[in-house]
Amino acid sequence: MNDEENICLIIVRTDENQFVVAHNECPHREKALGYSHSSGSFLCVSGKSEFGLDGSVLKGKAEKPLHVYKWELEQDRLTINLRSTMPVNEITAMRE
Repeated sequence: MNDEENICLIIVRTDENQFVVAHNECPHREKALGYSHSSGSFLCVSGKSEFGLDGSVLKGKAEKPLHVYKWELEQDRLTINLRSTMPVNEITAMRE
């Protein structure tokens, strides 16, 4: 990762002490993402792709998953590790 690169994140609180932190850019067309509370998924603003909270492609034209980052919550501080993404199985286990 280039230190000069701008990283935009989308952070969703899924429970009192649980978050999902993802790169806020659709891998298909590099558009920003929104979040649907009703479906519990990330949506590309172009309307072409939908992603699960684990970053997996649920539908649409995207061929690559979203980058979902590791994070740590200590008291009232949320620390996000931009150098490390989470494997899908680790994310799924956290939600169970």
